[in-house]
Amino acid sequence: MTFQVAISVRAAHELRAATRWIARDNPQAAERWFHGFTDAIQSLSENPRSCGYAQEHGRFPFELRQLLYGRRKTYRAVFTIEADAVVILTIRHSARRNLRRSELP
Repeated sequence: MTFQVAISVRAAHELRAATRWIARDNPQAAERWFHGFTDAIQSLSENPRSCGYAQEHGRFPFELRQLLYGRRKTYRAVFTIEADAVVILTIRHSARRNLRRSELP
């Protein structure tokens, strides 16, 4: 089964912010990182359940999974699966505190 991948407005904003942060030191690396991360996110259309549960999974009334990205897995795309769609809820640096309910739409 192929899933549609949707990126929330919040996640798109966070992805752009992270890219700008990386670009401060190395614009070329930021561009590679952005394209690599978006490609990884799009790959969730094939088998999103291959990604593990997010740390916050038990605190929400729905399934939360995460895609880890980066050479050191320093960023994560937190997502849920709804019928035939993967919805990227947020993009977070791994050093940030866990996601709270109030941070989701």
